[in-house]
Amino acid sequence: MKIRIRAVCTHIACGLFLGVFLLSATPAFAAGATDQALNRLSSLESRWGHLHLGGRITFSADYFTYDGFSASEDFDGDEYPSLKGSSALWQELELFLNARLDRHFDLSLSFAGQDFYGTQQLSGFSLFLNEALLRYRSSNLLADLGRFHFTLDPLGLIADRSSYPVEGLVVQTGTQDYYLGGYYSRLAGEELALRLAFPQPGYMAGMTVIPFADTAVAVDFLTEVAGGVLQGELAWYRPEKRRDPEHSGAFGSLLSWKKDFALSSLTLQAGRFEEGFSPFSSRLAHVANNGNAINFVPNTYGVAGEYLRKLRDGWNLLLKAGLLYPCQAAEANPSGRLSFSGRVQKSFSSAISLEAGYDYQPPGAGPYGFFICRLTALF
Repeated sequence: MKIRIRAVCTHIACGLFLGVFLLSATPAFAAGATDQALNRLSSLESRWGHLHLGGRITFSADYFTYDGFSASEDFDGDEYPSLKGSSALWQELELFLNARLDRHFDLSLSFAGQDFYGTQQLSGFSLFLNEALLRYRSSNLLADLGRFHFTLDPLGLIADRSSYPVEGLVVQTGTQDYYLGGYYSRLAGEELALRLAFPQPGYMAGMTVIPFADTAVAVDFLTEVAGGVLQGELAWYRPEKRRDPEHSGAFGSLLSWKKDFALSSLTLQAGRFEEGFSPFSSRLAHVANNGNAINFVPNTYGVAGEYLRKLRDGWNLLLKAGLLYPCQAAEANPSGRLSFSGRVQKSFSSAISLEAGYDYQPPGAGPYGFFICRLTALF
């Protein structure tokens, strides 16, 4: 009997102790969690003026036809069926986050993803980190560290990373009399590029060098001619010896003149690129990525042009054309290859735009037609 009374008293004492503990400790724990949340929110609110969030979403409907030939196991001999064409409905989403950390440092992030309608994806739509850079800025120095898109030489013949980003470091400095910049990247092998330029009123002259592995050197200029801007670049490229020991180097050159009018602009280009001029960090390697129907390719020379006309109510007309010939042709009398691109653009506002058009036969890819319709929204 005494043991039972002792057990009951023990349970009552434990219950009273637990009740007192819960009544006193729960508000303390809740207050601590609330304080942490409030601290995080107040810290975010104090920095909210330094954060900028935005993005872009694009809806596309494309139709692609190709008149070349492809091999098939179902056909014997030299006769292969022509590809009939294909269509695609897809969307592309990009998100941008910029943060001003302090007086000298900025952080920039970019997320991107694509989703093709009608194709089964096990993981669903997902975003990947497209760009992530930490920027240091002072009165005479700009340094970027991370993964980001960047172009060093103006016409992008040997040091263009607009499609394949830099994964490393970019440093730029200069005064009114000179510019000195360069980048180190680990994407697709190690690459170091350096540039020295001398900007002056009315003209600029510069040199870009890639000294190691794949070697490249380019000289360029910019000046004003006939009311427009004339740019030119002459480049030499040789791949790494252990990758292509028989390659002795190849030249590439591009001359571009652009003039802006009240309601239009005109761009004319002439270029020549020898066979073997194929730097990885070049706009010539980005034809498929940029979707430009008149880009030059290795082993071609010729002319190209672009005309932009501003119409009423936010409508624009963009026309491009090019005529290229092979530098070294297999046949005795090679004919030129004509490319054409036409676009109709409509800006409903500063955030919503529509683009529709047709491309025909980009050089180096065989005759094809490409219809495109894209709706883009900025937010």
